[in-house]
Amino acid sequence: MDIFTSVPRKIQKNELDSLFIAIFFNDIDSVIEFKNKYPKKYALKNEYSFEDNIKFKLTDLTVLNYNIWCKYNNIYENDIIAIENKINSLKMLDFWKNNNEEINLDKKIQYNDYFEYFLCDDPNDKESNEEVAFEKISTLIEDGYREIDLRLYNRIECFDFDGVKKLLSKGAKPNINLYGVEGDNAYSCLLYEYSYLMTCKIIPTFVNFKNHKYCQEFNIPRLFGNLLGLSAHSEMNCLLEKYI
Repeated sequence: MDIFTSVPRKIQKNELDSLFIAIFFNDIDSVIEFKNKYPKKYALKNEYSFEDNIKFKLTDLTVLNYNIWCKYNNIYENDIIAIENKINSLKMLDFWKNNNEEINLDKKIQYNDYFEYFLCDDPNDKESNEEVAFEKISTLIEDGYREIDLRLYNRIECFDFDGVKKLLSKGAKPNINLYGVEGDNAYSCLLYEYSYLMTCKIIPTFVNFKNHKYCQEFNIPRLFGNLLGLSAHSEMNCLLEKYI
């Protein structure tokens, strides 16, 4: 089974899905094979669209991979699969550069534009904007918590990086435990989810690909959500740990 037959019809909704998989796993040989076999489709790689018509540039999958394996990975950096994928991500970056593709590693990805794909609150939902960990902010204020800390917690849940930076600069604290429960704070919850995504989702997915390549089924929205979510949590964790 190769890249062109690996994504079953019941899951494959987009003719670029095969290319998505190859870029996701930093499989340069398969990307080149797709480029040579389907040049017109390849030219549309940065117009990829999910079922709900939400668009994503496939070259930005490499940015996500760079984020989780190279830029923000200071916990699992000695893991064998992490080392391998760090190398592969850098090779993928070189491939794009050699093919005149603009890759901005400092690009600020709007993670919450894809809030339905990973653990992220809708930043524009008025009701959820007044809650923290399913508790009303007004109630928590009555219980003695500072509003600035609660607003920070909420912005972290929405992956609103600009809002988080603004509140941190004003003295908001990301490690305030709710109701005195150790670990029930924004920073710890973020770190738990980061560890879960890395150890239970992303590393097993890449190990499985290493062992079985394209002889398996792929659920692209799930793959995307896990990679995007891990990158989001990695970046936010890197920001918050400076204030712990």
